[in-house]
Amino acid sequence: MIRCDGLKRILIVGEVFVDRHISPREIRLGGIFHVARTLHALSSHYAAAWIAPAYLDDDCERYFQQLDAPISRKVGNVTGSPNLVEINDSAEAGEQRYVDLLRDKRRIQADPDAMAALIAEFRPTDIIVVIDTWTRSVAELLNVAEARVALDIDHWPDDDTIPLDTPPAIVFSSTSGGPFQRHGRNPEVLREHWRSIGIPAAILKENRGGSRAWLKGEISVEAPCFPTATRHSVGVGECFDAAWVAASEQEAPALRLRFASWIASFYAATFNHATFVDEVHTALTLDPSFALLEGVRLPWERRPDKNIYIAAPDFPTVDTRLLDELDAALRYHNFTPRRPILENGLADSSMSASLRRGLHAKDVALLEQCDLMIAVPISPDPGTFAELGWFSRSGKPTILFDPHRLARNFFVEGSAARVCETLGSVVDAVYEVLGRANL
Repeated sequence: MIRCDGLKRILIVGEVFVDRHISPREIRLGGIFHVARTLHALSSHYAAAWIAPAYLDDDCERYFQQLDAPISRKVGNVTGSPNLVEINDSAEAGEQRYVDLLRDKRRIQADPDAMAALIAEFRPTDIIVVIDTWTRSVAELLNVAEARVALDIDHWPDDDTIPLDTPPAIVFSSTSGGPFQRHGRNPEVLREHWRSIGIPAAILKENRGGSRAWLKGEISVEAPCFPTATRHSVGVGECFDAAWVAASEQEAPALRLRFASWIASFYAATFNHATFVDEVHTALTLDPSFALLEGVRLPWERRPDKNIYIAAPDFPTVDTRLLDELDAALRYHNFTPRRPILENGLADSSMSASLRRGLHAKDVALLEQCDLMIAVPISPDPGTFAELGWFSRSGKPTILFDPHRLARNFFVEGSAARVCETLGSVVDAVYEVLGRANL
């Protein structure tokens, strides 16, 4: 099994947030605590320098003790904002729709003396930084340290400069983060940007499709994601960051990348920290065959070529909001949904037989172009099931998305490779059935 480096002394620096998940209803401390939970599960030697509103101070001190941080110190106070984030789509089936209450009013008063004292006492070899509100006073907290700095910059408002005296050893970003969006959602454009401002190494996390790293010497490596039933994606990226940093520098980069992705998959599967710790401890006992574990790799730029046929009664007389949500979710993950009625038109009784045959031929041609079908029986419609049966005979994968349980028929269910009842589970299934074919 990949080794974590017991000689590393990892200092984590960042803000504390309260994560309020709308569905499922969960409230827990987030931000820097996602990193702390991971390092605790990995039995890493770490300390915490945290920034939070005063009302969270007692909770932070108590929880860091529970997570076995030998040193934790408040190095900045937040005013103007409760650091409360509402998450409307925890599983990130589509846009998560974060609401960071009073974000524009947030102000941080940093305490560089507290930070300097912590660094002198702990003597970190590595620093992981997860900060949403980046100011010169916050940057000054880090410029007193002689250690490898890893920055997660997904939520920074501006990534044209890194306000540190010494460039960080590595930066982390993701396909749902600000830097990726600001650079045209193009991995190579983002890579060139990091190179142009002197970043020696960077990692791009590609949601459920895997990850890639651009390292010194123009080395580029990639790793799969490991499928799980995603309960949430909040903090999963920070968990990935922590696992990468905790791993030994002597390990091959591709193996470290796989390891970080694997640990992150356990974090995404549960809100319960004790369960996460148990899963990680079990994983750490595996033999070197870990490197051979099958995963899912579906790079961002390949996804638009994956045409996904949505078989459904997409009629003007039917409430199609669920289809619209599915369409938006697939586009958010950079796939290409195909809705035959919107593309080819709708047959009606006034059409001649030849026009109807022509419309049928167009739909069949579209079916043949597609790599995957998602059948959504939102109302009784024999055409949806006819298309599902036709497509399943092609040998290409099919998903039955049936949240209203309208298709509880053994033959219909048997015609689908996956049966799903939530949009999040549909997205998981899309990656799994399409991503495995790309390994």
